[in-house]
Amino acid sequence: MEINLIRCGWLRILPLLCQLKKTSRTMKKIIVTMMALALTIGAQAQTETIDTSKFVVTYDYAVQTKMGKDDREIVDSCCVALMVGTRHTMQMEYYQYVCQCLGDRSVEIEMIRNSIHLYPTIYGNYPDGKMTTREFLAPRLYVIEEPMNAQQWTLTDDTLTVMGYACKTATCKYAGRSWTVCYTEDVPSTAGPWKLHGLPGLIVRATDNQGIHTFCLRSLEQKAVAMPLFNDPKDMHEKRDKFIKERNKLRCNSRYAKDPTYYLSSKRGMVGISYNDGTSFLFWDEEDSTDANNFYDPMRSIPKAENVRYYQPLELE
Repeated sequence: MEINLIRCGWLRILPLLCQLKKTSRTMKKIIVTMMALALTIGAQAQTETIDTSKFVVTYDYAVQTKMGKDDREIVDSCCVALMVGTRHTMQMEYYQYVCQCLGDRSVEIEMIRNSIHLYPTIYGNYPDGKMTTREFLAPRLYVIEEPMNAQQWTLTDDTLTVMGYACKTATCKYAGRSWTVCYTEDVPSTAGPWKLHGLPGLIVRATDNQGIHTFCLRSLEQKAVAMPLFNDPKDMHEKRDKFIKERNKLRCNSRYAKDPTYYLSSKRGMVGISYNDGTSFLFWDEEDSTDANNFYDPMRSIPKAENVRYYQPLELE
């Protein structure tokens, strides 16, 4: 990712810059210019813009679950950002969007804290006709492609107003859960939160029939934001069914709520980081796991045992 390369790159060349005091002024200029050019080319090689948003939607996402350390029931919540472009959509946890798409590095800590929700990055209609998901299952980051098939919706006659938008309702069964959603034809888009899509208007609210998962519109803004394609050669490409089966087997195991690393035979490459509010995480940095100044990718983190929640998968199958 561009942000990772730029930050990590400059950190790694700082020792070289400190040695320039022994070099002539002309040579210093040449070396600094070459370093900057190399970093820029490297960053560009890792980042591709696939579309630009016409508008950006944010949703409040709430999950009914329990804390692993004491089985206390909680409502876990975060904000999700959905960028809707001409051909593609892209969504991720809100602070990740602010940091990695808007370039606001002041929210890095919030971005890392909110990685506790394990929300994936999802590309709609990318590549054309498919949906691509990037999701971390320690110790690897997986890329899953699946057909961009709209859910089989049943439209109802119910109407209501959500955040000032006149809405209609629809229901469907998808990935083992039954969903009821509200959509508005005032916003001509087939998009929606998570992987829900395919209605004649933007989905503004979605709830599964057990009341475990709820998405509700927070804001909608006309905004042009470049959609970056995050691409790492180390990403593992996997088929959807195989990944979901493996992910749910590991995370829905009762041991996960007590120790989210229970299934790892080796914990090499893990770096721990803690915050003043008591939250702490483990990160994977295969290249330089001892560099305390490294930029930690929220897509490669999991909570430590004291912070972990019981996993509630959006997809049961």
